[in-house]
Amino acid sequence: PIVQWDHDLAAFIPMGRGTVSEDGTQIVTDPGSGITKAGWGGAPAIPPPETCGTNPPPPVCRGRDCSPCPDCYVQQGQCRVCMPSLAQEGPKCDNDWCKRCRFGVCKERYATAATKPEMTQVTEIPHKVLPWPAGCDTSRSVGCAMAFPRHFSGGASIKLEAEPYCDGTGVWRFRLTKLEHQLAISARPTGSGFALLTDTVINSLNSCNDLNDLKRSFISIATRDDPNDPGAIFGFTYGRPEATLGHEVVHVRRYIKGANNDRQGLAALAREMDNFTVSMETYPAPDDAIRSPELRLKFDELRTKYLRDVITPISNRENQNPHPNAAEYNNQSLASVASWIAKIDARRRANHCN
Repeated sequence: PIVQWDHDLAAFIPMGRGTVSEDGTQIVTDPGSGITKAGWGGAPAIPPPETCGTNPPPPVCRGRDCSPCPDCYVQQGQCRVCMPSLAQEGPKCDNDWCKRCRFGVCKERYATAATKPEMTQVTEIPHKVLPWPAGCDTSRSVGCAMAFPRHFSGGASIKLEAEPYCDGTGVWRFRLTKLEHQLAISARPTGSGFALLTDTVINSLNSCNDLNDLKRSFISIATRDDPNDPGAIFGFTYGRPEATLGHEVVHVRRYIKGANNDRQGLAALAREMDNFTVSMETYPAPDDAIRSPELRLKFDELRTKYLRDVITPISNRENQNPHPNAAEYNNQSLASVASWIAKIDARRRANHCN
Protein backbone atom coordinates (compact mmCIF):
# COMPACT_ATOMS: atom_id res chain seq x y z
CA PRO A 1 0.00 0.00 0.00
CA ILE A 2 0.98 3.62 -0.64
CA VAL A 3 0.34 6.31 2.00
CA GLN A 4 0.93 10.05 2.20
CA TRP A 5 0.90 12.51 5.09
CA ASP A 6 -2.06 14.91 4.95
CA HIS A 7 -1.21 18.07 6.89
CA ASP A 8 -4.86 19.13 7.02
CA LEU A 9 -5.95 15.86 8.60
CA ALA A 10 -2.69 15.31 10.54
CA ALA A 11 -2.67 11.69 9.50
CA PHE A 12 -1.29 9.24 6.96
CA ILE A 13 -3.90 8.61 4.25
CA PRO A 14 -3.99 5.47 2.03
CA MET A 15 -3.36 6.46 -1.58
CA GLY A 16 -3.64 3.10 -3.29
CA ARG A 17 -1.04 0.50 -4.01
CA GLY A 18 2.31 0.07 -5.70
CA THR A 19 4.21 -2.75 -7.38
CA VAL A 20 7.87 -3.57 -6.86
CA SER A 21 9.88 -3.42 -10.06
CA GLU A 22 11.51 -6.56 -11.45
CA ASP A 23 14.95 -5.54 -10.18
CA GLY A 24 13.59 -4.68 -6.74
CA THR A 25 14.92 -1.11 -6.83
CA GLN A 26 11.65 0.79 -7.22
CA ILE A 27 8.04 0.78 -6.13
CA VAL A 28 5.85 1.97 -9.00
CA THR A 29 2.35 3.14 -8.11
CA ASP A 30 -0.50 1.26 -9.75
CA PRO A 31 -2.92 3.09 -12.10
CA GLY A 32 -5.19 5.37 -10.08
CA SER A 33 -2.76 5.39 -7.14
CA GLY A 34 -0.04 7.83 -6.17
CA ILE A 35 1.09 10.75 -4.05
CA THR A 36 -1.03 13.87 -4.67
CA LYS A 37 0.21 16.28 -1.97
CA ALA A 38 3.67 17.42 -0.94
CA GLY A 39 4.74 15.91 2.37
CA TRP A 40 5.90 12.62 3.79
CA GLY A 41 4.95 9.65 1.70
CA GLY A 42 6.03 6.13 0.95
CA ALA A 43 5.20 2.47 1.40
CA PRO A 44 4.62 1.01 4.89
CA ALA A 45 5.69 -2.46 5.89
CA ILE A 46 4.74 -5.08 3.33
CA PRO A 47 1.80 -7.15 4.53
CA PRO A 48 1.71 -10.93 4.21
CA PRO A 49 1.04 -12.23 0.68
CA GLU A 50 -2.56 -11.93 -0.33
CA THR A 51 -4.50 -15.17 -0.22
CA CYS A 52 -7.60 -13.70 -1.83
CA GLY A 53 -9.76 -15.60 0.68
CA THR A 54 -11.20 -19.03 0.16
CA ASN A 55 -12.36 -18.27 -3.38
CA PRO A 56 -9.43 -16.57 -5.18
CA PRO A 57 -9.76 -15.38 -8.78
CA PRO A 58 -8.31 -17.69 -11.41
CA PRO A 59 -4.61 -17.11 -12.15
CA VAL A 60 -5.43 -15.51 -15.49
CA CYS A 61 -7.17 -12.69 -13.61
CA ARG A 62 -4.26 -11.96 -11.32
CA GLY A 63 -3.24 -8.37 -12.02
CA ARG A 64 -5.98 -7.90 -14.63
CA ASP A 65 -9.44 -6.32 -14.76
CA CYS A 66 -11.78 -9.28 -14.48
CA SER A 67 -14.99 -7.80 -13.10
CA PRO A 68 -16.63 -4.36 -13.14
CA CYS A 69 -16.33 -1.97 -10.21
CA PRO A 70 -18.76 0.76 -9.13
CA ASP A 71 -18.33 4.24 -10.63
CA CYS A 72 -15.15 5.96 -9.45
CA TYR A 73 -13.63 2.66 -8.24
CA VAL A 74 -10.86 0.64 -9.86
CA GLN A 75 -9.53 -2.89 -9.33
CA GLN A 76 -6.24 -3.03 -7.49
CA GLY A 77 -3.92 -5.64 -6.10
CA GLN A 78 -3.51 -9.31 -6.97
CA CYS A 79 -6.96 -10.02 -5.57
CA ARG A 80 -8.47 -7.38 -7.86
CA VAL A 81 -10.22 -5.54 -5.03
CA CYS A 82 -12.39 -2.58 -6.05
CA MET A 83 -10.94 0.50 -4.39
CA PRO A 84 -11.64 4.24 -4.84
CA SER A 85 -9.84 5.69 -7.82
CA LEU A 86 -7.54 8.43 -6.59
CA ALA A 87 -7.07 9.97 -10.01
CA GLN A 88 -7.75 13.71 -9.93
CA GLU A 89 -10.47 13.39 -12.56
CA GLY A 90 -12.02 10.41 -14.25
CA PRO A 91 -14.94 9.54 -16.54
CA LYS A 92 -18.58 10.47 -16.17
CA CYS A 93 -20.45 8.82 -13.29
CA ASP A 94 -24.05 8.17 -12.14
CA ASN A 95 -24.83 8.02 -15.87
CA ASP A 96 -24.70 11.81 -15.82
CA TRP A 97 -22.42 13.67 -18.23
CA CYS A 98 -22.36 16.67 -15.92
CA LYS A 99 -20.61 14.63 -13.20
CA ARG A 100 -17.06 13.32 -13.04
CA CYS A 101 -15.13 11.05 -10.68
CA ARG A 102 -12.76 13.05 -8.49
CA PHE A 103 -10.57 11.25 -5.95
CA GLY A 104 -12.96 8.32 -5.87
CA VAL A 105 -16.15 10.38 -5.43
CA CYS A 106 -18.81 11.19 -8.04
CA LYS A 107 -19.18 14.98 -8.03
CA GLU A 108 -20.90 17.71 -10.04
CA ARG A 109 -18.25 18.85 -12.52
CA TYR A 110 -19.90 21.09 -15.08
CA ALA A 111 -22.58 23.74 -14.69
CA THR A 112 -26.04 22.58 -15.70
CA ALA A 113 -27.15 26.09 -16.69
CA ALA A 114 -25.44 29.11 -18.22
CA THR A 115 -24.09 31.58 -15.68
CA LYS A 116 -23.59 34.62 -17.95
CA PRO A 117 -26.48 36.82 -19.11
CA GLU A 118 -27.80 36.32 -22.61
CA MET A 119 -26.81 38.79 -25.32
CA THR A 120 -29.49 41.46 -25.81
CA GLN A 121 -27.37 44.34 -27.12
CA VAL A 122 -24.61 44.72 -29.69
CA THR A 123 -21.28 45.73 -28.17
CA GLU A 124 -19.59 48.42 -30.23
CA ILE A 125 -15.85 47.95 -30.64
CA PRO A 126 -14.00 51.20 -31.43
CA HIS A 127 -14.00 51.59 -35.20
CA LYS A 128 -10.88 51.08 -37.27
CA VAL A 129 -9.59 53.55 -39.85
CA LEU A 130 -8.55 51.97 -43.14
CA PRO A 131 -6.38 53.55 -45.84
CA TRP A 132 -8.35 55.09 -48.68
CA PRO A 133 -10.17 53.83 -50.67
CA ALA A 134 -10.69 50.63 -48.61
CA GLY A 135 -13.55 49.55 -50.83
CA CYS A 136 -15.33 52.92 -50.82
CA ASP A 137 -17.11 54.15 -53.93
CA THR A 138 -14.52 56.70 -55.08
CA SER A 139 -16.82 58.14 -57.74
CA ARG A 140 -19.38 59.43 -55.25
CA SER A 141 -17.74 60.04 -51.92
CA VAL A 142 -14.75 61.40 -50.05
CA GLY A 143 -15.32 58.95 -47.20
CA CYS A 144 -17.38 55.95 -46.17
CA ALA A 145 -18.40 53.81 -43.20
CA MET A 146 -18.38 50.03 -43.62
CA ALA A 147 -20.66 47.81 -41.55
CA PHE A 148 -20.05 44.69 -43.66
CA PRO A 149 -16.88 42.55 -43.73
CA ARG A 150 -14.94 42.92 -46.96
CA HIS A 151 -12.25 40.34 -47.47
CA PHE A 152 -10.20 42.43 -49.86
CA SER A 153 -10.00 45.47 -47.56
CA GLY A 154 -10.62 44.20 -44.05
CA GLY A 155 -13.91 46.04 -43.68
CA ALA A 156 -15.94 45.50 -40.54
CA SER A 157 -15.57 42.57 -38.16
CA ILE A 158 -18.14 40.73 -36.07
CA LYS A 159 -17.17 38.59 -33.09
CA LEU A 160 -19.50 36.22 -31.24
CA GLU A 161 -19.06 34.59 -27.83
CA ALA A 162 -21.06 31.75 -26.30
CA GLU A 163 -21.00 29.95 -22.96
CA PRO A 164 -21.27 26.13 -22.99
CA TYR A 165 -23.19 24.32 -20.28
CA CYS A 166 -24.11 20.69 -19.59
CA ASP A 167 -27.69 19.40 -19.72
CA GLY A 168 -26.89 15.85 -18.56
CA THR A 169 -27.86 14.13 -21.80
CA GLY A 170 -24.39 13.96 -23.31
CA VAL A 171 -24.40 17.25 -25.22
CA TRP A 172 -23.13 20.77 -24.64
CA ARG A 173 -25.69 23.51 -25.01
CA PHE A 174 -24.70 27.14 -25.54
CA ARG A 175 -25.92 30.57 -24.53
CA LEU A 176 -25.03 33.49 -26.81
CA THR A 177 -23.39 35.99 -24.45
CA LYS A 178 -21.80 38.60 -26.68
CA LEU A 179 -22.00 40.07 -30.19
CA GLU A 180 -19.26 42.58 -30.91
CA HIS A 181 -19.41 44.70 -34.06
CA GLN A 182 -16.44 46.75 -35.18
CA LEU A 183 -17.13 49.00 -38.14
CA ALA A 184 -14.49 50.57 -40.38
CA ILE A 185 -14.23 54.05 -41.85
CA SER A 186 -12.04 55.59 -44.52
CA ALA A 187 -11.46 59.04 -46.03
CA ARG A 188 -9.58 60.58 -48.95
CA PRO A 189 -6.27 62.12 -47.88
CA THR A 190 -7.45 65.20 -49.75
CA GLY A 191 -11.11 65.58 -50.57
CA SER A 192 -12.93 66.80 -53.61
CA GLY A 193 -12.10 70.47 -54.02
CA PHE A 194 -9.57 70.91 -51.20
CA ALA A 195 -5.85 70.63 -50.57
CA LEU A 196 -4.31 69.34 -47.36
CA LEU A 197 -3.99 71.89 -44.56
CA THR A 198 -0.60 71.69 -42.84
CA ASP A 199 1.35 73.63 -40.21
CA THR A 200 3.47 75.06 -43.02
CA VAL A 201 0.38 76.51 -44.72
CA ILE A 202 -0.86 78.11 -41.49
CA ASN A 203 2.52 79.57 -40.54
CA SER A 204 3.05 81.00 -44.03
CA LEU A 205 0.13 83.43 -43.58
CA ASN A 206 0.59 86.78 -41.85
CA SER A 207 -2.35 88.81 -43.09
CA CYS A 208 -5.38 88.87 -40.80
CA ASN A 209 -7.66 88.82 -43.84
CA ASP A 210 -5.95 85.67 -45.08
CA LEU A 211 -6.03 83.98 -41.68
CA ASN A 212 -9.69 84.86 -41.12
CA ASP A 213 -10.60 83.64 -44.60
CA LEU A 214 -8.59 80.47 -44.03
CA LYS A 215 -10.55 79.71 -40.85
CA ARG A 216 -13.92 80.37 -42.48
CA SER A 217 -13.07 78.30 -45.54
CA PHE A 218 -11.66 75.46 -43.41
CA ILE A 219 -14.86 75.30 -41.35
CA SER A 220 -16.95 75.46 -44.53
CA ILE A 221 -15.08 72.50 -46.00
CA ALA A 222 -15.18 70.54 -42.74
CA THR A 223 -18.97 70.90 -42.55
CA ARG A 224 -19.49 70.48 -46.31
CA ASP A 225 -21.52 73.69 -46.57
CA ASP A 226 -20.89 73.91 -50.30
CA PRO A 227 -20.11 70.43 -51.67
CA ASN A 228 -19.60 71.73 -55.20
CA ASP A 229 -16.95 74.32 -54.40
CA PRO A 230 -16.45 74.41 -50.63
CA GLY A 231 -14.57 77.35 -49.25
CA ALA A 232 -13.81 78.83 -52.66
CA ILE A 233 -15.68 82.04 -51.84
CA PHE A 234 -13.01 82.75 -49.22
CA GLY A 235 -10.14 82.13 -51.58
CA PHE A 236 -8.81 79.05 -49.78
CA THR A 237 -9.55 75.37 -50.31
CA TYR A 238 -7.72 73.66 -47.46
CA GLY A 239 -9.16 70.80 -45.47
CA ARG A 240 -8.29 67.74 -43.37
CA PRO A 241 -9.40 64.09 -43.76
CA GLU A 242 -10.15 64.01 -40.02
CA ALA A 243 -13.28 66.04 -40.70
CA THR A 244 -14.51 63.40 -43.14
CA LEU A 245 -13.66 60.64 -40.67
CA GLY A 246 -15.62 62.47 -37.98
CA HIS A 247 -18.59 62.60 -40.34
CA GLU A 248 -18.33 58.85 -40.89
CA VAL A 249 -18.19 58.20 -37.14
CA VAL A 250 -21.79 59.46 -36.94
CA HIS A 251 -22.79 56.83 -39.51
CA VAL A 252 -21.05 54.20 -37.33
CA ARG A 253 -23.07 55.30 -34.29
CA ARG A 254 -26.29 55.16 -36.27
CA TYR A 255 -25.58 51.59 -37.38
CA ILE A 256 -24.95 50.41 -33.81
CA LYS A 257 -27.97 52.30 -32.49
CA GLY A 258 -30.17 50.82 -35.21
CA ALA A 259 -28.92 47.30 -34.46
CA ASN A 260 -29.63 47.68 -30.74
CA ASN A 261 -33.12 48.96 -31.49
CA ASP A 262 -33.86 45.74 -33.39
CA ARG A 263 -34.58 43.65 -30.29
CA GLN A 264 -36.54 41.11 -32.29
CA GLY A 265 -33.64 40.47 -34.65
CA LEU A 266 -31.15 40.08 -31.81
CA ALA A 267 -33.51 37.76 -29.91
CA ALA A 268 -33.73 35.54 -32.99
CA LEU A 269 -29.94 35.13 -32.94
CA ALA A 270 -30.04 34.10 -29.28
CA ARG A 271 -32.76 31.52 -29.98
CA GLU A 272 -30.67 30.04 -32.79
CA MET A 273 -27.83 29.49 -30.33
CA ASP A 274 -30.17 28.00 -27.71
CA ASN A 275 -31.03 25.17 -30.11
CA PHE A 276 -27.41 24.35 -30.99
CA THR A 277 -25.54 21.41 -29.38
CA VAL A 278 -22.30 19.46 -29.72
CA SER A 279 -21.46 16.01 -28.37
CA MET A 280 -19.77 15.75 -24.96
CA GLU A 281 -18.29 12.42 -25.99
CA THR A 282 -16.50 14.15 -28.86
CA TYR A 283 -15.71 17.29 -26.87
CA PRO A 284 -15.47 16.24 -23.20
CA ALA A 285 -14.49 19.62 -21.72
CA PRO A 286 -16.02 23.11 -22.14
CA ASP A 287 -12.86 24.48 -23.77
CA ASP A 288 -13.00 21.64 -26.30
CA ALA A 289 -16.60 22.57 -27.14
CA ILE A 290 -15.70 26.25 -27.59
CA ARG A 291 -12.90 25.33 -30.00
CA SER A 292 -15.03 22.87 -31.96
CA PRO A 293 -15.39 23.38 -35.73
CA GLU A 294 -19.15 22.91 -35.33
CA LEU A 295 -19.35 26.02 -33.16
CA ARG A 296 -17.23 28.02 -35.62
CA LEU A 297 -19.62 27.08 -38.41
CA LYS A 298 -22.58 28.07 -36.24
CA PHE A 299 -20.99 31.45 -35.57
CA ASP A 300 -20.58 31.93 -39.32
CA GLU A 301 -24.30 31.21 -39.77
CA LEU A 302 -25.22 33.70 -37.06
CA ARG A 303 -23.00 36.41 -38.56
CA THR A 304 -24.72 35.93 -41.92
CA LYS A 305 -28.13 36.11 -40.27
CA TYR A 306 -27.16 39.24 -38.32
CA LEU A 307 -25.90 41.01 -41.45
CA ARG A 308 -28.92 39.96 -43.52
CA ASP A 309 -31.72 40.51 -41.01
CA VAL A 310 -30.40 43.34 -38.83
CA ILE A 311 -27.70 45.34 -40.62
CA THR A 312 -28.98 45.27 -44.23
CA PRO A 313 -32.30 47.01 -43.36
CA ILE A 314 -30.33 49.71 -41.50
CA SER A 315 -28.03 50.15 -44.50
CA ASN A 316 -31.02 50.55 -46.81
CA ARG A 317 -32.49 53.23 -44.54
CA GLU A 318 -29.17 55.07 -44.35
CA ASN A 319 -28.86 55.10 -48.14
CA GLN A 320 -32.35 56.52 -48.52
CA ASN A 321 -31.86 59.25 -45.93
CA PRO A 322 -28.13 59.45 -45.20
CA HIS A 323 -28.05 62.69 -43.17
CA PRO A 324 -31.32 63.19 -41.29
CA ASN A 325 -29.70 65.59 -38.80
CA ALA A 326 -27.03 67.72 -40.49
CA ALA A 327 -26.03 69.42 -37.23
CA GLU A 328 -25.06 66.07 -35.72
CA TYR A 329 -22.63 65.38 -38.56
CA ASN A 330 -21.26 68.94 -38.64
CA ASN A 331 -20.60 69.02 -34.91
CA GLN A 332 -18.70 65.74 -35.03
CA SER A 333 -16.66 66.90 -38.04
CA LEU A 334 -15.69 70.13 -36.29
CA ALA A 335 -14.80 68.27 -33.11
CA SER A 336 -12.49 66.04 -35.17
CA VAL A 337 -10.53 69.03 -36.51
CA ALA A 338 -10.71 71.18 -33.36
CA SER A 339 -6.93 71.02 -32.96
CA TRP A 340 -6.43 72.49 -36.44
CA ILE A 341 -8.90 75.28 -35.80
CA ALA A 342 -6.97 75.98 -32.59
CA LYS A 343 -3.73 76.25 -34.60
CA ILE A 344 -5.31 78.79 -36.95
CA ASP A 345 -6.62 80.78 -33.97
CA ALA A 346 -3.16 80.73 -32.36
CA ARG A 347 -1.70 82.18 -35.56
CA ARG A 348 -4.46 84.79 -35.64
CA ARG A 349 -3.69 85.86 -32.06
CA ALA A 350 0.01 86.04 -32.84
CA ASN A 351 -0.85 88.51 -35.60
CA HIS A 352 -3.31 90.43 -33.37
CA CYS A 353 -6.27 89.56 -35.58
CA ASN A 354 -9.84 90.16 -34.48
